[in-house]
Amino acid sequence: MVLKLKLSNGFKIYLVLLVVSFILFVVFYSYFPVWLKQTNIDNALYLLSSFIQGEAAVLGIVVTLSIVAIQLTASSYSTRAIGLLKESASLWILVLTFIIAIFYGSWVLKFTVSVDNISTNEFQIWIAFLLMIYAFTSLIPYLLDILNFTDPKTIIQLLSSKITKESLLSTLNQKVMYHYRPSGGPIQPLSDIMISALMKYDYGTLKDCLNSIENSMNKILGNRELNSVEESDVANHLFLHHFLRVGEVAVDKNDEESIVLILHSLSRLGIMAADLNYSFFSHQAAYIIGELGIKAILKIDNKRVLDHSQTNLGLVGENAADKGLENVVDWVLNWNFKICRTVLIENLYKPKYQDDLTIFVENEVYFDFNYNLLSGSIGLIDGIGRFALKQGNKTILKALIKNLSDIQKLNRKFNENNKYFNLIEEEIEKSLETYSD
Repeated sequence: MVLKLKLSNGFKIYLVLLVVSFILFVVFYSYFPVWLKQTNIDNALYLLSSFIQGEAAVLGIVVTLSIVAIQLTASSYSTRAIGLLKESASLWILVLTFIIAIFYGSWVLKFTVSVDNISTNEFQIWIAFLLMIYAFTSLIPYLLDILNFTDPKTIIQLLSSKITKESLLSTLNQKVMYHYRPSGGPIQPLSDIMISALMKYDYGTLKDCLNSIENSMNKILGNRELNSVEESDVANHLFLHHFLRVGEVAVDKNDEESIVLILHSLSRLGIMAADLNYSFFSHQAAYIIGELGIKAILKIDNKRVLDHSQTNLGLVGENAADKGLENVVDWVLNWNFKICRTVLIENLYKPKYQDDLTIFVENEVYFDFNYNLLSGSIGLIDGIGRFALKQGNKTILKALIKNLSDIQKLNRKFNENNKYFNLIEEEIEKSLETYSD
């Protein structure tokens, strides 16, 4: 594998100053006064020996501390982050500068001669002195790079820059199966960092990873680089092998905030794909929203997660309807029905206690919740309906009518004693009338 070294801005400035200063030294050395060109031989030998020992000691300390920093970074985020420092030119420039300074100083020390106790190779001693300055000065941009490297945002940006069409497809089996989860690939390190962030409730790092993946996919999809087969492979890899896995970890930890962040990211990816007419990509985003939504609802029993699941599904469905992506709309409506049915069947918010006051209070909560559930579902359908009516898409309108009928059956089966039963029926009938005309 070819190592692609990347030069930081700090080292670019450092190298420019090094070259300019060295050229100026060579040009103006002949104009130096005589006293600057004469050094006592004992002082010269002592000076060169001190240079060499100091440079060797500093190089050993810096390399040791660099290895420790790499180990801490790898343990905190991802072992794959080690490769980032290997690809950085900072470490190699530092080591090379010190090695050159040490070997050149040793060579000058070996061959320095004197006349009347004055060294005869002053130019070489000055070069050794300059190399010592260059070696120690290189520590400044190197330390800045190391400190920057320990920042999770920097690591995430560097890792996300590797997400390209070529790097994704090179890691994928052409027959991607549901249970096939490749351990490599450019998204895997970010997936590892997200899981690590989940364990520490580090929402900032999780959000940065999600945003970086979105930006990378936006570049790939926006450039129209994928054909239908490649779109399918990339979508399955991204959503089934990474987003679903990270989402399942969040659900297992009952981490509501992380689940909401992941649902929002999935929604943005689905909307972006729909806007660019990547039907299958948008379809898979909607699928994972529904899948994670139901898993989270069953595990956490949280109204906020339910609301965000419906809302984000609806946003993907609206953009799909606007672009005429009928299969995506069908999938969104399918999950809309599944979420309602799951919540109602599982009776997540039915009363659990026996005293009259508690039963009364929990019944009120149960009635309110069921109304919000079904009303949110109808709102999702109406949101898609506005675009379907605007486009005059009869296929989508038929799908909306069927979904409303299914929701109505759920209302009549599970909600008959709810005080909001008639209100829900009126909302459904009004929507059915709108889409039937």
